[in-house]
Parts: sequence; structure tokens; C-alpha cells
Amino acid sequence: MSGSLALLASAALLASCGSGTRHIEDYQNLPFGNPLVPEVAALPYPSDFYLEDDASTPTGRRLALPAEVMPRGVDPALFDQDGFTIIPAIMAYLPGGTDVASLPSPTDHAQSITDDSSVMLVREDTWERVGILAELDQTTTDTSRQAILIRPLRALEYDTGYVVILRDSLRRLDGTPHEPSEVYAALRDRARTGIEEIDRQRDDFELVRAAIDGTGLDQDEVVLAWSFHTRSEAAVTHPLVSMQLAANVAPIGAYAITSDVVDGTNRQIEGTMDVPNFVDPVTKNVVLDAQGDAMQFGVREVPFVLTIPDSIDEARPVIVYGHGFLGTRAQATRGSFNDLCRDYRMSAAGVEFGFHENVVPIVSRAFGGDWIAMNEVVAEVQQSFVNSTFLARLMRERLATELTRDPMDGGDPYALLDDQNVHYMGISNGGTFGYVMAATSPQLEKAVMVVGGGGLVHFLTRATQWNGFGALLRLVIRDPIEQQLVISMIQQVLDPVDAMNYMHHLVDDRYEGMRPMRASMHMAVNDSQVSNLVTEWAMRTAQIPMIVPSPRAVWDLPTIAAPEPQGAPADVRAAMHVYDEHVTPSPVTNVPPAEDNGTHNTVRDLPSYQEHVGRFLTEGIFVQVCDGACDPN
Repeated sequence: MSGSLALLASAALLASCGSGTRHIEDYQNLPFGNPLVPEVAALPYPSDFYLEDDASTPTGRRLALPAEVMPRGVDPALFDQDGFTIIPAIMAYLPGGTDVASLPSPTDHAQSITDDSSVMLVREDTWERVGILAELDQTTTDTSRQAILIRPLRALEYDTGYVVILRDSLRRLDGTPHEPSEVYAALRDRARTGIEEIDRQRDDFELVRAAIDGTGLDQDEVVLAWSFHTRSEAAVTHPLVSMQLAANVAPIGAYAITSDVVDGTNRQIEGTMDVPNFVDPVTKNVVLDAQGDAMQFGVREVPFVLTIPDSIDEARPVIVYGHGFLGTRAQATRGSFNDLCRDYRMSAAGVEFGFHENVVPIVSRAFGGDWIAMNEVVAEVQQSFVNSTFLARLMRERLATELTRDPMDGGDPYALLDDQNVHYMGISNGGTFGYVMAATSPQLEKAVMVVGGGGLVHFLTRATQWNGFGALLRLVIRDPIEQQLVISMIQQVLDPVDAMNYMHHLVDDRYEGMRPMRASMHMAVNDSQVSNLVTEWAMRTAQIPMIVPSPRAVWDLPTIAAPEPQGAPADVRAAMHVYDEHVTPSPVTNVPPAEDNGTHNTVRDLPSYQEHVGRFLTEGIFVQVCDGACDPN
């Protein structure tokens, strides 16, 4: 038996023996709520208080969230899962408000794992401290309804217990230290109270006590602590992987070219293809069979575009393109991306991908209070990955031989598309969901993700787009804590399409049936549409090295040099470039920028960026072409 297991076993024996009884004066609690935070029923969240044993699940647990504690309009049926997300937005509340200065620094992330940190997140067994961002909800000025928000700075491990610890170095607004409640003190001291919702936490609390001891703290200096357990990996990722594998071997059915014209310097092709459909036409959801594989419901006709620049005079690489947030496939045909394709002689093909314009009505329904619609959003996003994989197959297996060009000086027609070099590139939305695509598509072995990130609820709430979506949410749910609770809970639903659940398999430990992957990532400093926090979160999870010199230091991320002409060593499989255009800084708090500073888009016009991407896609090298750090060139 390991030391930590022995410690827990001994503690459980002590707990079963008890440490006396204790009367709780003026006991208060909301119906079905956790008495650790009597002011808000569902807090602290996530918490083992709302997990129950279930031998039928991979983790042996299942969420059991009563309707009475849910935010208004949120159906507990959305949360039929075997644990909590590995990218939680952890929520706590302490009466009397909290002085933000007593929280760990929001910019010096290393502070959150030091002995002096007032807030800690600790893994079971190893008692490792996880780096966190701890902040007050600044979307409200009502200090009586201001939650403490805690986010791990990397994805947690699946099917693992974690303990959140708040210490007495946290100060109230009047400068006095927070103190433990009677309920917390009773659990800390192993005292029985005769109150069911307190006493049933006694066994779970042994993990809390062990974590406090294991990280070297005194039990008496903690004012609030609790445990939660994460969900299983297969339940999150296997459905999409099964869809992608099925699409990779399905027969290529009907397809048609509906338009083939010359537009300026491009040959613009539009067409349709029949793709395996995994969205139930009745429920609009993905349905799983007994093995957990996604079930197919016939085929769906999917429109696509293909742009072939006139600079191509031989079989050249093809890029499956992931467009921007709420965009369309047409973005594969224009702008700086088209310039890149022309300069580096690459074709580009695209379908509607990720959060595309056709899901806007569904997202609006959800944020308007019909939260069950989020399952439809997830299903359509998953299907878009399948559509892109099938598009890659169509390029390789059909159009690479069918689309040719006649030489101007006569002779035999020549191919334009290289069936051995079909790669992925996505920007913004296409970068964010591109991580998932690159991890799960059997067609890909090279991918570029530009200004993308992970952790979708965190991504959305720190983006300029949240000024619109957040306003819609506030019309439906007025209470600030309830607003944050909805945001935190919805991450559970979005997990199957969130990059953070797939980053572990982007270049390392590839899913069975996938090709080896090499990936190039690109971040713009102070991006106001995709916060640097969520890009760095994804990089840190996969331990993707950052190319140096860099204009921005990133905590707990490896670095690598990639000087010209040879670039990074040949065995490097992934790297991130960072660019600084010296734009208006992003807010440090959890509020979105009031205005878009533009770098999310303009970074793609930089010559250095264009060369980094072009040379990676055509030569396969990571190279730093900037004179020093890319600030910007």
C-alpha cells in the first residue's frame, strides 16, 4: 500500500470511530444545497457532494445534481456524466467579500504553487500543487454576489481526485482574515452533527484532510476546502474518435462539382459530397451504441469549396481549411490566407467547421435559456470534424486525379493536387477546433493552428464576442453567481468538442488509427478574441515548446530555438510562434475587452507569420525568421 493510501485508510478508520458530536448553532442551508456554502446551494462547485456511487460507469461515480440547485432553466439531464470536467471553472464563495489583493497574482502564475499561496489546488496521492488562476468575478460590482473563480492552468487528469484549499491568508473586504464556518470546522475535526448533509461528507472529507497534510499545511489555517473527482476520458473523446475512424473507411459516395470558374488569380471550385451522418435527425444529437461508438444515420450532403491559385503548375499540397468564429467555408478562398496559398503554391479546400454560421441559431437558443440545445451544438461541431476528414479523403482519393490543367505549350495535362500532402490549417475558430481535428482525423499528419485556444467557456467569456453573448445571458439570468454557475456547468456539455480534452494526443500518445502528427501553433500577444490565457493553457497541457526568442514569457512552458536556416531540430514535432504587434493590452480580470484591438486578424498579414506557416507546410520545418523576437517581424 502506498503512503498516501495508507494515510487515507488510517484517516477513514479514525472517521468511522468519530471525534465526538457537535451542535451547529443557527444551522442554515438551502434545499438540497451543500452546507459548506449555505448562501448558494450548488457551491462550492464542482464538488464530490454532488457525486454518487455508480458501478456501471468507468469511474464508479455519477453526477447527481438536483433540479433544486440548478440555475434557472438548466436541466440536470444535461449532466449525466461520470465525474467533472478536467478543465473546471471552480467556484467558491466566502461571506464578507474577498480582498482581491489577498489572492495569488493573476500574472505571476508561479505564485499559485508556492507555500504562501492563499488558494491551492492539490492532486490526490501525489499532493502535487496545480498552477491556478484565482480571481474575483469582476462582471459585477455587487460584492455580496461576487464568486471566487479558480481555473487550473492546464488540463487536469482524468478519473482523479483534486482538493481545493482556501486559507486564512484570504482577507475580507474590511481587511480581517476569513474564518472557517461551523460546518467546515465540524468536518475538519471529524465531529458528528446529526445533520445528514454534513455527516454524509465525512468520508469524502478524509481526502481533504489528507491533501492539507500532504501539502504541508496546518488544518487550522484552512477556512474552506473540498474535493471533486474528474470524469473518464473515454466517455468524452471516444464518440468523436469512433466517428472519425468510421468516416475514414466509409465508401466515398456521391459527389459533384457544381461550379468551376476562374476568379482573378484563382480557379474557384464549388461542389457537394455525401458524408456519413452521425447526427440523429430526430433528436439532433449523437447517439451511442452499446460499445460507446457513435451510430450512423445515413449520409448528409455537405457543400465544399476548393481554391487552386494560378501559381500552381504541378501537383502541390492541399490545405483543409478551418475558418473563423461563426464563419463559412468561403473564407478558404480569400484574404491573407489566399495570398499565403498563392505564394507557397498550395490549394485550399473547406467546409463549414466548428462554430460555423449555421450553429448561430442553436447557440442563441441555448444562451436564451434553452440550455438543452447545447447538445445539438456539440453534435453539429462533431459532425463538422467528420465532414473535414471526408473532404481530405475526397481530395486524396478522387479530385487529386480528376482535377488537372493543360500546359500552355501543349503536352499532357498535369495534376494540381498532391494526394500525399493533404494538411490542415485553421484560424481562430479553426485554430481552436483545429486541435481536435488534428488529434482525431486519421487523414492528417501535419497541422497549423493559428490564434486558437482551449477551454471553451473560458475562451468565450474572455473574448470580445462575449459582450454580445454575455448580455443575452444576463437577460435570462440576473444573479451574478448564477450566471457564473451556468458558465461553469456548461463546460461539462462542451467537453466532447473542447481541445483541452484532446491535447494529450495531439503529437504524443496518438489515438489508435492516427498518423504521426507534426503541429505548428501561432499566438498574437493580447489577442482580444482568443485570450492568450486559453492558448497558453492548451500549450501547457500538451507541453508544446515555445520558439525563442519570444516577445512574451509563458510560465511552465518549454522553449526551443529555431534559427535560420535549418530551424529547430528534426525530431521536434510541435512548436508555438508568438508575435507582438504592441496593441492595447487585454484586461487582467474575467471581463472581455470592450473593443477588438485587431491583432487577432492582423497578425496573419505579417511577413514573418506568412513565412513561418508557409515553410512549415511546404518544407516541414519550424524556423524563426524574425530578427530576434517577433515584435512583430
